[in-house]
Amino acid sequence: MKGLPGCELSLDPGRGRAERLYARVLGAPANGLRIRLRRVLPATDGDHRTILDAGSGSGVFSFELAKRHPQAQVLGIELEPQLVERANEIARRAGLANCRFETGDVTRLEFDRDFDLVVSVDNFEHVEDDVTAMKKLWQALRPGGTLVAHVPARERRWLLFGRRVNFDVPGHVRPGYRIDELAEKLRRAGFEIDDPLTVPPIFELIQEMGEVTDEEMRDVFNLGCGFCCVVAADDEAAALDLLGGHYPNAKRIGRATAATGLHFT
Repeated sequence: MKGLPGCELSLDPGRGRAERLYARVLGAPANGLRIRLRRVLPATDGDHRTILDAGSGSGVFSFELAKRHPQAQVLGIELEPQLVERANEIARRAGLANCRFETGDVTRLEFDRDFDLVVSVDNFEHVEDDVTAMKKLWQALRPGGTLVAHVPARERRWLLFGRRVNFDVPGHVRPGYRIDELAEKLRRAGFEIDDPLTVPPIFELIQEMGEVTDEEMRDVFNLGCGFCCVVAADDEAAALDLLGGHYPNAKRIGRATAATGLHFT
């Protein structure tokens, strides 16, 4: 089905006529969802054959993944049976034969190295035992696979009041995550986390006030990152020792892989 991301919701039998018309013309009927689509989908690029959308909700991300990766089989797992039934019907009506949905709990998944890519968008903050959920997603990934996760920040930046703990949202068991907290939990679950440089606060403000995409922030502003060196893995320690004599905060921020493009975690 051609159209903006989320246009498949126009085929949802559980939505009213006005909402279906909106989705058909403008795509996902929520600004926050459109922002998440712009941020998450570029991180899923690559040659994936099996994709898991863990906590698929209405199915919007699963539908987009199925269209972006027609060679892949996309499986959406959702706790609510009614959403699963509706998402399967939408996929059928949209002709997305490579996309299906099943009822499941992310803390009780039994997959074993079945997926090249796992996507989890705004789910961990709903799960009391989030580390167990992360472990289940790690077990679902094949060696060398990728997890693309999106969560709300623990703190929200307000124009007049500075940073404040994120507001309560029904269904959330925590307001969000600090980046170091999330990285530590993912490491405990088995994931390898690269250590990118901290983004200066001014760049976060520019992005938020200007509604600038992640890609544009990296291409235009470079996110405040200065000089980078690429060295062989065997030379990492020597390079850090040399650079550390001039720049005490020098550190490894990533690694080269066989994949094309740049991937930020």
